[in-house]
Amino acid sequence: MLEAVAVAVDGSDAGYRALDEALDMVGGRGRVLMIDVKDVVAFVQPVAPSTYGGSTMASLETLLEQWDENAAQVSATALKRVAETQATAQWKVVTVQDGEVHAAQAFLDAALEGKVQALVVGRHQGSSVIEGLFGSFPRWLVTHASLPVVIVPPPLTGK
Repeated sequence: MLEAVAVAVDGSDAGYRALDEALDMVGGRGRVLMIDVKDVVAFVQPVAPSTYGGSTMASLETLLEQWDENAAQVSATALKRVAETQATAQWKVVTVQDGEVHAAQAFLDAALEGKVQALVVGRHQGSSVIEGLFGSFPRWLVTHASLPVVIVPPPLTGK
């Protein structure tokens, strides 16, 4: 068993599956560093077209406020899951601004700072075409991280 792992928790089913796996990896007794990446660039892209008709700042501010509210709920849910074990947990939000590092790099940097032994991330059931074109958070970690990376797959569907 490991003493400390970092897990990407974003409120998705994949993130919660990753958290459950992280708790198993520390035997329900170690330390779990839960990291949620607030990628501001992801908010700017959807509202960018409206810049031609006016300012996006109000829209961006609204989206970021909603993200903060959602992150508070995600944190509460995740901490409740951890409380059912004997593990210790820390919640950390890492913000990535436009022009800064990739979201996965920000996650890795926070994990390294937290002195963990492994990284745990969930894999979403996304488009393989989109992942192939633009990369993915887990793929980036596997190819760049200096720590072991555990990718928790989505559940099998009825095939």
